[in-house]
Amino acid sequence: MSTTEDPFERAAKHERRAKARDAYAKYLQEKGRAVGRKDPGVGAALRVFLLPYAVLMTIRALRFAWGVPTIGESVYQFFFGSLLVASATIVILVLLWIWVITRDRGIRNWIG
Repeated sequence: MSTTEDPFERAAKHERRAKARDAYAKYLQEKGRAVGRKDPGVGAALRVFLLPYAVLMTIRALRFAWGVPTIGESVYQFFFGSLLVASATIVILVLLWIWVITRDRGIRNWIG
């Protein structure tokens, strides 16, 4: 122990660290409890729509003329070539976007 170190200051630092650990443990516990109470929302929609979309796109990829006329245009045509495929791709992209920005957040965090 150095001569400039105050034992009361050291005890105060220890107490602040203990309070911070307790607050963090409480936060983790509340977060764990909140996960079970969240609405299924976008995660459920993704689980419902992602498998049929993946099957549709796999079948489409097997029958698709890749590289005609260029790779960039064929990728664009693959994802947005017909109305059905374009709408399915847009729905999946929007659901993924919403899921990414709202994961680990309850609806209350977005309201206020």
